[in-house]
Amino acid sequence: VLSPIEDTNNKVDDISLLILEDDDGLRRIYTLALSKFDTCHIHEASTLEEARTLLDKHDYDILISDMRIGRDRATDILEEYKQRFAALGTKIVMCSAFGQYRNLPEDVDHFLEKPISVDKLVTLVGELAGIKVSGSKE
Repeated sequence: VLSPIEDTNNKVDDISLLILEDDDGLRRIYTLALSKFDTCHIHEASTLEEARTLLDKHDYDILISDMRIGRDRATDILEEYKQRFAALGTKIVMCSAFGQYRNLPEDVDHFLEKPISVDKLVTLVGELAGIKVSGSKE
């Protein structure tokens, strides 16, 4: 079982995370893997419309998104919420099975090429959230 470890004497604050993925199975896998972090509050969206609704109601520390959501491009969300993400310090992780997306806007913090290793995803989110992860294979 993966578990977050607190940094020295600093208490880890709650992490708010939005997963934007139109593949139900992948979204579920990501959510289950990241729910290992006790301090992580995860919301899911399968469409840009659902993501906009959640983004209008909540602030997120981390956004994990597939590049293509159905026929839409997730970069539309990045552009629409660019100032808000910058003001909040939201970390952006984009995912795609197509390596052509490696050249992303500078506001994208990380790119993960699919298929994504669950261990790699958990480790990356832990790093972005400032949480040391024990039990990871990477």
